[in-house]
Parts: sequence; C-alpha cells; structure tokens
Amino acid sequence: DELNSRLLNRPGPLDLIQHNILHLDKNEYPNLEQAIQGGQIPFKPTSLPRRPLIFHEYTGLPASCKPKVTRIDSLSSSSNVHQIRLAQQQLLLELTSNEQQSS
Repeated sequence: DELNSRLLNRPGPLDLIQHNILHLDKNEYPNLEQAIQGGQIPFKPTSLPRRPLIFHEYTGLPASCKPKVTRIDSLSSSSNVHQIRLAQQQLLLELTSNEQQSS
C-alpha cells in the first residue's frame, strides 16, 4: 500500500526537469531545459506527496484510555494526479518534437 502511494505521488517529467533532476540533451534541445526551469513554459505541477493529517484528541479521560484519532486524507485524487502527469508527458513530447522539427 505504501509503494502504491509513493508511485501515485511521483513527480512528472517536467517537474523533474524544473528541479534539475532530469536533464535534456543540450545539443538536441539547446534552450528547452532553461525555458522549463525559468518558468517560460507553463505547466501544472504534480502535487507533492502529502501525508494525511492525523489528530489525537484527548478528552480528559483517565490516562489508561487511548486518545481518539481522527485522520484526514489528502485532498488530491489519484485520477487528477495521473491526468497532470500525463499532460506533462504529452507537453514534453510536443516540445521535443517541435525542437527536432525546427532543427
């Protein structure tokens, strides 16, 4: 379950380029990496993995009683994250194919 959660919240390709983790070939795409990192190419970032908020409510009962735990899951849905990552992949493919055609 933890692995699925991590895979679900992994960053998209444009997020990786923006944070200087994934690099493009500078000979093939000379200005594309700088444009993505500089914010010249707008894209919706994949949400960062968020742990659910957990609250422990103490009701003043004796110390032997366990506190009531309330868990609030993160607001992002799995399908939304998948759609954002897919849109980033499509945009990257369009950008790289446009660079190849203009060369």
